[in-house]
Amino acid sequence: MGKDEKGKNKSWLKHFAGTLAGPAIFFLICWLPFFREMNQEAVYVLAVFGWFVAWVIAAPFSWGISALVPLVVLPLTGMDFMAVAGIYGQGTMFLCIAVLLIGEAISKHGLGKRIAVTILSMKWIDGRFSRFLFVFMMMLFCLLPILMSGATFMMFSLTTSTVAYLLEECKKNQLNVSENRLRAAMGCGLLYAFFAAFMTTIPVYTHNTVNVGLLKQINGIDVSFFQWMIPGVIIGLVTLLALYMVIRLMNPIGEDKLFSDPEYFKKQKAELGNMSLGEIMSLILFLVLLVLWVLPSVVTLPEGIASWLNMYWVAIAGVIAAFILPADREKKEALLTASDFKKLDWNMFLLVACGIGLTGLLKTTGFTEFVSAKLAGVSGSGLVALAAFGTTGITSFMSGLATDMILMNIILPVIGATGIHPLVIAKICAGLGMTLIFPWGGFMPAMCFSLSGMQVKDVIRMGIAATIVAMFIVTFGNLILVPLFV
Repeated sequence: MGKDEKGKNKSWLKHFAGTLAGPAIFFLICWLPFFREMNQEAVYVLAVFGWFVAWVIAAPFSWGISALVPLVVLPLTGMDFMAVAGIYGQGTMFLCIAVLLIGEAISKHGLGKRIAVTILSMKWIDGRFSRFLFVFMMMLFCLLPILMSGATFMMFSLTTSTVAYLLEECKKNQLNVSENRLRAAMGCGLLYAFFAAFMTTIPVYTHNTVNVGLLKQINGIDVSFFQWMIPGVIIGLVTLLALYMVIRLMNPIGEDKLFSDPEYFKKQKAELGNMSLGEIMSLILFLVLLVLWVLPSVVTLPEGIASWLNMYWVAIAGVIAAFILPADREKKEALLTASDFKKLDWNMFLLVACGIGLTGLLKTTGFTEFVSAKLAGVSGSGLVALAAFGTTGITSFMSGLATDMILMNIILPVIGATGIHPLVIAKICAGLGMTLIFPWGGFMPAMCFSLSGMQVKDVIRMGIAATIVAMFIVTFGNLILVPLFV
């Protein structure tokens, strides 16, 4: 048997095994006695979630086909077809599309390249990708507590355009750089910077605000801004540096110094010349969107106006504006044209919609209550471990905020008797409330995954290591630092 034939046989067997893995996990979950106490609908949703995850990882089919499994299987179990179809219409998918199109406008007309070249031309960076990534992550860590949602969408757009520019330059100069690894480094760098920055202040992250409210309600404790912030900034910064090293050690892209000529990026910057109309309009659009995203956080607006200035409507309005604002008067071309829709990865959008939608179904069908009942018996010495391992484990499969609220309601009423300050638990649950392993485990992982175009296996491979490191730092950091400030 020739090598080609052997290769074909291996490929066929891999495809066959991957195809069977999905239904096998579905029937295994349905059969396991452990889940029989759950609502039957919740068992079916969990089983379909397992099928979906197996196919995404094994990849016997495209993500789009894998994402349609719930639409086919769940109605056969008796669930309402329209209720299942509704998971594909939740706002995150449309937000992904809108932000990617805005990023395309910034990249297409050269503004993203100008920003990336400006950063890369800094003397300390010296054309090295590792240093560029460090500055990129640190910039988000510093800006997010100040600009909040504005910084979020600014970095989303910059990620898309920066990845496109770096890959273009690497191909043009025939550099020994792995495209998949570069995408993974940028995507995980963005995600890990968000993860670290979310620990810093109370208003920067919904989990923080909710947990402060629960501390007041359950324990009668008022937490000041600085009691939360000082330990949060220290732990967040240590976490950022540690997760940056995870990327460096586990995901070498190839050549670190992208260009041997130390003046390369300075020359590139000089060659760019004056800003074109397309760049100017992209910048204006970018700044207007930034103001609109930040405005509700710093100004009290009438309820009618505030409801329209949420991240979804602002992003969609930005896309509409990009189809109107001129980029080239001679060609009569706008910032975005209909052809830009062809560049979008619709399989990826379906993957994001399906994964997030299924986590919502898990909550509404009773999986949340089942998990809560199983964890309610844990007491005393295991409560910190429960907060850390429970939050980390469960957020990989369902809403981080729902997990946070479940564990807080279980642990806070009994933690005082152990001598551990309740704020320790609140900060651990909030700090670990976003999964780093699965791209469908929440809005932020989904956005970072989709915008960078990285592969699922890279997210999981680095995410497991990053989660272990982060869990150690967040848990012990809060146990040590929180008592010093309360």
